[in-house]
Amino acid sequence: MYAREKDGTIQTYSKIPKIFGNDIAFSQRTIAYFNSKGFYEVVTPALDSEIEKLGAIEWDATNEVFTYPKVALTQTELDDKAEQELNSDFSQTAIDLRRSDGELGYDRIMVIIERKFRTGEITAPQAKSALQFFDPLIEALNRGQWILVQIKLNAATVPSGYQSLFNMIQTKVDAYIQNEY
Repeated sequence: MYAREKDGTIQTYSKIPKIFGNDIAFSQRTIAYFNSKGFYEVVTPALDSEIEKLGAIEWDATNEVFTYPKVALTQTELDDKAEQELNSDFSQTAIDLRRSDGELGYDRIMVIIERKFRTGEITAPQAKSALQFFDPLIEALNRGQWILVQIKLNAATVPSGYQSLFNMIQTKVDAYIQNEY
C-alpha cells in the first residue's frame, strides 16, 4: 500500500496508480521515482487487537514512510469488545449446544426410568419415587446448566435402589463437563 500527502490530507492507494499526471507508465517506474512524486510505502505495525487499534495515518519522516500509530483501546471500547464476544455467534452456539445436549440427556434419563417401569423392573410407586428424586437434581439440564447439575449431584444423598442409575448419570455429567467446558 502507498500513500501521498496532498493539500494537507493523506490519501492512500492499494497500489501505485498506472497513470499519474501526464505519465502513462507511472506504475512501472522505480521506488525512488514514486518517492520523488510524493508516493511512499504505508507500514502497518503489528498490534495486539485485544488492547490496541490503529490511529490515523501519519508521516514518519525518520523512516520516510507513512504509518499508523498504535492507540490503546479505551475502557469503553474494551467493555464493548467483551460484550460483543459474549454475544457472539460462537458463544450463542455453545450455549445452544449445551442446552440441546442437556434436553436430550434429561429425556434419556426419564426414558430409562419409564423403561424400568414398563419392563417390570420397578413398580409404579418406585418409578414415581425415582422421578421425584431425580427430577430436581437434573431438571437444569433442560436449560443447559450442566455445572449446576453436577453441583446438585455431588451434594445429593442417594436412596437405596438408585445408586446404579445415579452413578451412570453422574459419570455422564462429569464426562460432558470435562469434554465440553
